[in-house]
Order: sequence, then structure tokens, then C-alpha cells
Amino acid sequence: MLIISSALFLAACTEEEMEWSGPPQSELEKLYEKNRSRPEARSPDRLPPGELLEGPDEFFGFSVPRGMRGHLKAPGLAEITGRVDFDKLATYTKDRIAVRHAEMLENQLVFRNARILGTKDRIFDLTVSRQKIGCRLEIQEVTKKRSLGGLSAEERWRRAGLRPSGGLLDPNAME
Repeated sequence: MLIISSALFLAACTEEEMEWSGPPQSELEKLYEKNRSRPEARSPDRLPPGELLEGPDEFFGFSVPRGMRGHLKAPGLAEITGRVDFDKLATYTKDRIAVRHAEMLENQLVFRNARILGTKDRIFDLTVSRQKIGCRLEIQEVTKKRSLGGLSAEERWRRAGLRPSGGLLDPNAME
């Protein structure tokens, strides 16, 4: 009986009624503008069950969730590990970055060319991956350095704080 009633309901719906077109473009733009700032920390009693809470540590402006530890592996590369659920860490990460799309691979979710909310002019690749025990989040800065092309040799020395002879422009700046 249940199967017959659900079949009748589906037959009654037109194809247009079954498709969801999403919110109008103007609402999407408002939502994007609203979420461009860094998320505010919420108190633990207002979190949905199982949601990750921000911890005191931070790398490149990205707050490390509680229950996870991080360290710098290289100047532009941070690794954060802990015993947390993969889906919860992925959601936590998505809420704190601005990115166009994500790539789901076998045991990892990759956000390429993302900006961490609250930071400017820096671009990162973030990778959330499953481990044998817990998860790992890797944050790698991929911001392209500005080219110094077209500058004279003298201008390059000056920008480095040196004279063409190799001496310091301002010896007091090194103190």
C-alpha cells in the first residue's frame, strides 16, 4: 500500500516540481559576502552535538580545533593531527575558508587555492585526510611571490636593505 501511494505521488508531481533550482543568485551573493569574515568562536554549550570547537593554537590564521595538535613542517607548511572524525574536520575546515571547489580523493579532501577567512592576499592548499587513527589536516601556502623583474640591480640591493657594495643601508635596523 505504501509503495502504491508513493508511486501515485511521484506520478502526480511534474518534473519541474521535483527539480530544485536553489536560491536566487542575489541571495547567494549576500550569503557569500556575509561569510567572508572569520567565523566567531561559539561557546561549547551552543554547538551542535559532535561539532569541533576552536582551540587556542593557530597556523596562518586558521584556528586549530580542540583535540588536535599542529606543528610547522616547513616555513609555509603546517600539519595538524588528532583523533577526530573525518566528516567533522572537513565541515570545520569548509566553514573557515573561502574556496571555489573541493576534490574528493580516496581518503582525502583537497581544497586548492583557498583563502583562510580573516586573512588577505595569501592562498593555501588544505588537505583533510584519514589516518589509521584520527585525521590529519595539512595547510600549505601557495601564494605566488611578486616578481622583481624589470628592476635595476641597484634597486634590488636597496629593497634587500643593502648597498651594491654589500654593506647595510641602515646599520641600526639590524639591532
